[in-house]
Amino acid sequence: MRHGKRKAIKIAVYNNKGGVGKSTFTVNLAHALSSGALGTQYKVCVVDNDGQSNASMILTRKTEDEISETIENTIFDMMVDEDTTAKDCIISSVLDNVDVICSTDDHSDTPDAIASYVDNTRIMKEKLASIENDFDFIIIDCAPTRDRNIYNALFAADIVLSPLETQIFSQIGLRNLLGQIAKVNKKRDTALLHYVFLSKVDNRQKSHNIEVKNHLKELLGDDFLDNYISMLSLYSKSFEEEKTAINYSDDKGKIEIINLTKTILNKIN
Repeated sequence: MRHGKRKAIKIAVYNNKGGVGKSTFTVNLAHALSSGALGTQYKVCVVDNDGQSNASMILTRKTEDEISETIENTIFDMMVDEDTTAKDCIISSVLDNVDVICSTDDHSDTPDAIASYVDNTRIMKEKLASIENDFDFIIIDCAPTRDRNIYNALFAADIVLSPLETQIFSQIGLRNLLGQIAKVNKKRDTALLHYVFLSKVDNRQKSHNIEVKNHLKELLGDDFLDNYISMLSLYSKSFEEEKTAINYSDDKGKIEIINLTKTILNKIN
């Protein structure tokens, strides 16, 4: 059920490094917000801004080919066709209170297709404005790229959440990410809020994890979230069983996602 009368809070899940668990987190965050596990059933729309279509496939339980064949309008149509609205692209997902704007491989062609458009980094912002009153949260799952698809998400969003692995190379990439967001903020009316948390944490490497956390706290201050997501097989197994960490039999993942989501909501509020 819809909660409150405010416009949707728009969250981009983004890191310019691949394999950090963005789509996994996006789907679980959407389910945490929509399921009532936090005490309120929020209305959520997931926007799949990644041509790999992982979030779309999880949320529809369709293959990419099936999505292409059965869903009339995807994010590619929304971005490229000025007459296609966000509402035209929304479909119900397999999760209660979660809708989705799907993606297919053709979304990788979107940056070139909109290259000549005026304000081609603000198309998504304008399109999503028409559905802001229909949802509590709009979550944009982003590819690990730096193209116009990503800049559209960064101009559309209010908040960026960045999962980060504990490896040193991922931390070096974080500096580039921070610079990227700083450049976007110079061209926005209001600055993006940006929060970073650790993902795929190996709990066996306690001393290393503490070292990484301390480094990130020093670098990011209050923008680093203490809650993290462990490297647990249940995250992938739950999807294989057509569930999420929120309703999976092993509740370790649910506890992590719920705690992280509570922290995020506290930051937002």
